[in-house]
Amino acid sequence: MFPRKIVLCLIAAAAICCKKAPAPEPAGEASEVPERMEWFRDAKFGMFIHWGIYTELAGIYGDKTDGGEWMMHSKQIPIKEYSALAKRFNPVRFDAADWVSLAAEAGQKYMVVTAKHHDGFAMYDSDASAYNIVDASPYGKDIIAALASECKAQGLHFGFYYSHMLDWYHPGANGCAWDPAHKGSREAYLKNIALPQVDELLTRIPNVDIVWFDQGGDITPDEARLFYDKVRAYPNIILNNRMGGGMKGDVVTPEQFIPATGYPGRIWETCMTMNRHWAYCAYDDNWKSSGELIRKLSEIVSKGGNLLLNIGPDKYGSIPQICRDNLMAIGSWMKVNGEAIYGTEASPFPFLPFGYATRKGNTLYLHIHKWSKEISVPYRLKVRKAWLLADPSVQVRCRSRKGATTFELPPFSPDAAVSVLAVELKEQVPVQAVPTEGLPLLVEGVVVPQLSDADFKSVWTAEGPSATVEITLPTRQNIQCFAAVEPWQLWENPMQTYRVEALVDGAWTCIAEGTGDGTGITLPFSSVAASSFRIVISNPSGKASCSEIMLFN
Repeated sequence: MFPRKIVLCLIAAAAICCKKAPAPEPAGEASEVPERMEWFRDAKFGMFIHWGIYTELAGIYGDKTDGGEWMMHSKQIPIKEYSALAKRFNPVRFDAADWVSLAAEAGQKYMVVTAKHHDGFAMYDSDASAYNIVDASPYGKDIIAALASECKAQGLHFGFYYSHMLDWYHPGANGCAWDPAHKGSREAYLKNIALPQVDELLTRIPNVDIVWFDQGGDITPDEARLFYDKVRAYPNIILNNRMGGGMKGDVVTPEQFIPATGYPGRIWETCMTMNRHWAYCAYDDNWKSSGELIRKLSEIVSKGGNLLLNIGPDKYGSIPQICRDNLMAIGSWMKVNGEAIYGTEASPFPFLPFGYATRKGNTLYLHIHKWSKEISVPYRLKVRKAWLLADPSVQVRCRSRKGATTFELPPFSPDAAVSVLAVELKEQVPVQAVPTEGLPLLVEGVVVPQLSDADFKSVWTAEGPSATVEITLPTRQNIQCFAAVEPWQLWENPMQTYRVEALVDGAWTCIAEGTGDGTGITLPFSSVAASSFRIVISNPSGKASCSEIMLFN
């Protein structure tokens, strides 16, 4: 995984000679979903575990207190010094049954564990390299095998994370330019370490369901094909999209953020930490609350995605108590509201001012993040009945008129985080269009198709640090939200700002302002009836740029 403020420079190296690789496959296209993906699309919620010898440092090295799993890179620790951590690593409190049981209690349906992170240390018994937990640590037991076995016993799907190109220990891999001992043959690293280790994991663990590669870097299509073919030899294994070399895999994996409208037509999964680090970091007390995590799960699922929520156990094998508390709180919420999460489809509404929605058959689930006396959806629903999942005995009244349906809610919310209103319908709701999708958005009088083509990969870049996007809707509409998709990552955030204006009574009026986080921004505001809007974009550190601009009614 990437740290927030490190942009990695990868070493260029020679490629392995082999036959030309075939064209890459599309990533997670919903129209071509293989059977192996069915359980994954229904599961919605999984546990990510970052654990290794870096936890011996607990994020502390000299004057640095936030290095986490990237500490070796951040402080450019020599290989000899860093690898000595393995001799101290003895997680005597590790309990595979307890970890898996905690995931199950939280309502998580699968687990992905770091078999080898960027530091090159394997958390399983590897014949390809003695730099592993069995041969190099006093603990001497195979963590990956124990967790895989326990997942099988408790009914969870299992996957392993493997950093295939970035490896700061084994000579010839990418990274570790600060230590001459790391110089070596790229071909030898792939042939003798990376490919054999992936093969070991695939052949020794009978219940692998997911392979989660990371940091493909400058891998060539031919090199990537070697990894790809190993995984695809097991047709039921799900592959993520981080192998590199044009091999897109099955699942798109946004990191630490929720895309504004998800990835329509693709299978995707947001991986996210509970605090700021993936691995255990003693000084990082910036924890998300259980309520915040429940709201993120609700939002992600409403946009058609899964949440892979991370924990970072300490060097003893203990899971921080706040992680346990958060997971148990999520589990309690899921016991009541799980039917609005598992096996659901994305919301038919691009924006709802009170929260989000999911659906399953003819049942619409309204996820209420902001409780009020009444909530409305922008469609005239044909309702059979409506009730709260937290109290099915409470029947909720509704009325439909003028293209909207309003529900009258009880005085008090049954849940402080998210309450769910189930609505049984006589017929399904068609997916509602984004008002700006496909419209000709103008910049300096020139149409910019990238801003409204619903393709987050297409990027528009201005000629300077600021630009104004002009939007003219075909009719006067009640607009309540602005969203933009940005082409950066969180750790390279340029702090691009947005000012949203509407032409009201002949005058331009500012209706919302905000700053993006590198991945995008969503700005709800009080409803404004207008047909003409403009977005003033300013980038203080470079040229203004966006992948998509959207208005929601």
